[in-house]
Amino acid sequence: MVIITFAPIADQMYPVAPFELKASATSGLAMKYQVIGGPARVSGNVLTVTGPGLVTVKAMQWGNGRWATAEPVEQSFNVVGTAVSAATAAAPVASEGVKLQAAESITAYPNPFAETVTLEFVAKESGKMKLEVFSLQGELVETLYQGEAEAGKTYSFKFDGGSHATGVYLCRLTTANGVLYKRVVLVR
Repeated sequence: MVIITFAPIADQMYPVAPFELKASATSGLAMKYQVIGGPARVSGNVLTVTGPGLVTVKAMQWGNGRWATAEPVEQSFNVVGTAVSAATAAAPVASEGVKLQAAESITAYPNPFAETVTLEFVAKESGKMKLEVFSLQGELVETLYQGEAEAGKTYSFKFDGGSHATGVYLCRLTTANGVLYKRVVLVR
C-alpha cells in the first residue's frame, strides 16, 4: 500500500506569493496536485492563490507497473479576504507577545476561547490606535477600540464571540508605528 504524506497548509493573507506544495509518497513516485475548490490554481507543484476564501488542494500519486495508485490526500486552508487592504494583509501575523518594529504588542487569552477572549496591548508611544476584529473572509466584525493611547499604559478589551460563528478571527492593532495581527480561535 502506498501512503501519501501531505502536511497541513497554514492559513494565508491575500495577496500571497505563489508557493511550493510539498507532499511525498512512500513509493517515491512523482506527486500530482489539483485544486479541488477555492480561489487558486496549480502548475506542477506551485500553488498560486488568486483571491480570498477557502482553498482545498488534493495531492495524488499515480501508480506504475510496480506501485499501486495511492489514496489521494486533501488539505484545506483559509485566505483572508480583500476587506483587509492588500498593504495591511501583507503585514506579518505576530505571535503572542511578539513586537512589530519595536511597536506595541498584543496578547489574547484564553486562546482558543469558548465565549469571550481578552485582548490586551501596551502602548509603547502615545498616539492614535485602533483595535479591530475581522473574519477570515476579511469582513470587519467589531471595532473594540479607536482613540488615543497613552505610552506605557495597558489597554484591555473583551471580544464576545457569543453571537459569532466558530472559527478563526484576526485581531488587528493599528498604530502610527505599523500594524500587528493576532489570530484567535472561537470554539464551542
